[in-house]
Amino acid sequence: MIELSEEKGKLFYNNICNQEYQNEKDLPSLIKFLKNESEKQQSKNKKDSLIAVISCLLFIKDFVNEKENTDIIEFKLDDFYNLLNDKKKLMNSSNILKKEKQLIEEGKNISLYSPSFIYFINNNQNFVNELFNNINNSDKSIIYDLYKKRKINYLPFWLYILRNISSLNCLEYGKKDIDKNIANDIVNKIKKKISDCLNNKKPLTSQWLNLLLDNASSEIIDQNIHLFYNFFNSLINNLNIPGKIIKKIAIDQLTQYFYEIIDCVFEQKLNTLLNDEINKNKDNLILNFTKDPSSYLYEKIKLKVNDKFLEIMENENIYNLTKDFNDIIKSLNDNFRKKSKKQMKLYLIKNIKIY
Repeated sequence: MIELSEEKGKLFYNNICNQEYQNEKDLPSLIKFLKNESEKQQSKNKKDSLIAVISCLLFIKDFVNEKENTDIIEFKLDDFYNLLNDKKKLMNSSNILKKEKQLIEEGKNISLYSPSFIYFINNNQNFVNELFNNINNSDKSIIYDLYKKRKINYLPFWLYILRNISSLNCLEYGKKDIDKNIANDIVNKIKKKISDCLNNKKPLTSQWLNLLLDNASSEIIDQNIHLFYNFFNSLINNLNIPGKIIKKIAIDQLTQYFYEIIDCVFEQKLNTLLNDEINKNKDNLILNFTKDPSSYLYEKIKLKVNDKFLEIMENENIYNLTKDFNDIIKSLNDNFRKKSKKQMKLYLIKNIKIY
């Protein structure tokens, strides 16, 4: 590319300046020569043309230097290595989930796989088993190259596809019968917590899956966490509360309750909280709500309604409007009484005769 650009640069110079370039040989020397020539030019067109040629040559020079100094791309394959068993074969979905559960039981604070990969495995076990089985039974080099070679500068297409379809975008809320906006807000909340853990290198296990999966596999289910998932869904789908405003307050409180559970799970504090006595944590939202949901919602709704009422009463425009309304009612009432009294007098004079 350097040689070609040199030849083109010389050719452009010859055509622009109507003379042949014969002096320097390498590209930096050519660029320096063209800069000097552009400064000498009296013609604006020739000067601009030479500057354009110099710009192109500088771009090519920088591009080639950058490419020469760039190391060969090496793909990270940790996720692939963690899928292999002792025989260097891809494990089936059940064994992958068991391996993940074992890490949690051993108190490890980090998963071997990407956060959403276990979610994808749980929901697509037949697909994963068939895919891995086909790879295991295919040409040996498909797996052999990946774990034997020290440096890999390519990514197998099947692994590239698997990474994409099992990314965070595959996360969905398990229950399909709750409001879509609520479900999306919960998923986005969990995605943000995952990103925060990854960006700040915080502990991250797969326990949060119990807050999304409707049918978690026996290998990864945590009954304590999944109990809260079912409890929340049962409450939010069976709110027998009249009035849209009051019901919205109740839904907001329920959602906030579930958000607190999400925070607690990601901070790995939920099981510790459940072992504490309720009376020792009187201010804890999760315990107070779980102990008596009806009373908790009643008090929160009453507080919200009272606050709204005070807000309305303290609003100057509402106060003036109410005062004007009362004045109008009083005026109408006075006029009605005066007219009624006058009409009654006329009626008596007209209809009552004194003998």
